[in-house]
Parts: sequence; C-alpha cells; structure tokens
Amino acid sequence: MTAFPAAVDGLLALLRSSADLTGVRIDDGPWLARPAEPDVIAIGWLPTEGPTVSWVAEPADFNNDRQVFEVEGLASAWDGGTVMKTVRDRADALLEGIRNALRTDPTLGGAVSRARLNTVSAAQYQTEDGCECAVNFTINAIVF
Repeated sequence: MTAFPAAVDGLLALLRSSADLTGVRIDDGPWLARPAEPDVIAIGWLPTEGPTVSWVAEPADFNNDRQVFEVEGLASAWDGGTVMKTVRDRADALLEGIRNALRTDPTLGGAVSRARLNTVSAAQYQTEDGCECAVNFTINAIVF
C-alpha cells in the first residue's frame, strides 16, 4: 500500500484549514473549466495531460520500505483587469501560503515523514476576460 492517497487527503485538509489561504478555493483534482473564484489551488493537476503523482526510483534494496513521490498542483490567481503584476503577486502569495502551511505540518497529518513545496513553472495569460498567473508546483513527499 502506498502513502499517496493519505498524503493527498492530508494536504487538502492542511491547505483548507490554513489561515493564509482563507477564501481560496482548494480543489481535489482538475477541473473542466477554470472556476470563477479569483484564487484557486488544485491538488493533483497538471496544465497538460500526464501523471499527477510520480514515484521517484529508489535503488534496489529488498529491505527498503521508503517511498518517495511527487504530487502535482496548480496555484492560479485571476482578475478581470489588465495589470499582470497584480495576479503575479497574488499567485506568489498563494505559493507562500502553501509553503507556510507545510511548515506547520510537514507530515501532512502523519501521512508522510516529510513534504516540501517545489515550484516548477509559471505562465501568464491576458485574455478578453482579464489576466491570470498560473504556477505549476509539486509537493515532494518521503516516507521512511
């Protein structure tokens, strides 16, 4: 049995209870269309099709019960304006909220031995509906 289902559950609970992320929509998995809320975090989401959880290969060791995996996520800030700096700064604040939440409980409620945030990429969009900054991140987790 792997730790990833409990880790995702623990991560969602941790983020949803974080004072830094009050008012932010925290989703379990991807959506078909971007939600209307201006600030959204999705756990288990990639901007393109692909795996949302990846295990890291470990050296062969018959006595090794260690698990190392990454959970993909997205932090997105949107508004109806045209000032990219506003959404870029807000997306960065969402990432800092995730980082602060992980500092309070790096075990994700005891599901893993340690978890940390790793920022992967950012994309900025300007459309007729406003501007958005979306940051792809991973939560790196290890179970000893």
